[in-house]
Amino acid sequence: MKKYPVQGILVTAILLTLALLIGGCSPSAAPSSPVAPAPATSAAPAPATSSLPAPAPSTPAPGTSAPAPAPASPGASGAPVVRIGALGGQTGPAAGPVTAWFTEMGNIFKYTNEVEGGIDGIKLDWKIVDNKGNPEGAITAYKELRDSYNPHIFVVIEDYYLFGIKDTINQDKSVAITSSPLDPRFYMPPQNYFSIAIPTSDGLAGYAKWVQQSWKGPGQPKIGVLYWDFASGEMAWNMARGWIAKQGIDTVPVTYKYTLMDFKPQLMRLRDAGVTHIWVLGDSQQAALVIRDMKGLGLNDKIPVTFNEMVEADVVLSLAGKDAEGYTILRSESPYSDQSEAAKLYTRIWEWAGKKDKWSDNRLPMTLKAVINAAVRQAAADVGKDKIDKIAIYNALNKLKSIDTWGNSHDFGYGPDRRLGVQTMKISKITGNGTVSISDFVTLPRTFEGIDK
Repeated sequence: MKKYPVQGILVTAILLTLALLIGGCSPSAAPSSPVAPAPATSAAPAPATSSLPAPAPSTPAPGTSAPAPAPASPGASGAPVVRIGALGGQTGPAAGPVTAWFTEMGNIFKYTNEVEGGIDGIKLDWKIVDNKGNPEGAITAYKELRDSYNPHIFVVIEDYYLFGIKDTINQDKSVAITSSPLDPRFYMPPQNYFSIAIPTSDGLAGYAKWVQQSWKGPGQPKIGVLYWDFASGEMAWNMARGWIAKQGIDTVPVTYKYTLMDFKPQLMRLRDAGVTHIWVLGDSQQAALVIRDMKGLGLNDKIPVTFNEMVEADVVLSLAGKDAEGYTILRSESPYSDQSEAAKLYTRIWEWAGKKDKWSDNRLPMTLKAVINAAVRQAAADVGKDKIDKIAIYNALNKLKSIDTWGNSHDFGYGPDRRLGVQTMKISKITGNGTVSISDFVTLPRTFEGIDK
């Protein structure tokens, strides 16, 4: 069995850790759980601020909120520059995954500048600030970036940490591109937050939709919903519950403690309830335990199991071996075996950065690249390359109802009433060599935003 590198898969570990934190757990109270290790920082170019000069600090006078929007400033080469401020917990409960995310982001931005010549000649400059993995640190990091760097775009890993200044960010007219849509209050009604990731509730509803469309048995399917005991699990499940019921699909919800090591009691409850399918909210290690216990109960070839968007196929294969084959995972990104242009470009970027045999089904940073490319191009067309500011970026995103992600996702885009770019997902099956598609792209119900109830 081929072993796969883990660099790209760490994106979803970020979403997992943050999903736990939104459940009311303080960082110190969060249970310990093995996650995929972050790669050594020497293995790839460090994700530090790029070599382009940052603008001089511009601290607002007392009583003011933020600096006036600044246009793109010329870099050392004389090219216009778009500034990107990134904040995430490089220290704190998710330090390893966050650092891995910033490594990927840095490599992609460097590739954009050095290999692609920027975005139609517009270079990217970026500054990363540690939010220390807590709300206080996130607020401090945002204000530091705003006041001393004045980004045209913020890249925010944790939306939940910024809830205390959600309205301030809107008033500042800042553009926040988020990778973890955990709290719908950031996105509905439409605000200044634009997500690049799939919300778990929409993924569950999309899974139920796919199950019903592919169901060939008598009557209606019955889905077992196995979710962890944090508020985030309850929230995700309940946001999708009403919509699923309206489709005539019965559900059997069963919760488990996040630290659980034996899933047999929960699986037996689902078996005895007569479920035809099981959806699991968990991480890759929990997925491996479910696979083990499904086999122990003799259910592995009787009830199909699908894991949520946080599970990484290569980690599951490394933990469960051949027993993982045949299980399915849902994701917004197409499986690597589909050979999308995004997947090929992902590999080229990592080979350029000194890595070999790089691939991943978890390519959220490639979606970020596509969004920034499209927004900068649209803003340049609207106001000119030398006059791009954060308002131009915001207006551009509102126009971009369709963004080419090079096949990473399908039918991706924003608009005046949409802040979740992800509109579809795919179901993929784990094989001995990775994953393969077993569905077309499934349009996601909008349960997270409360539009489809």
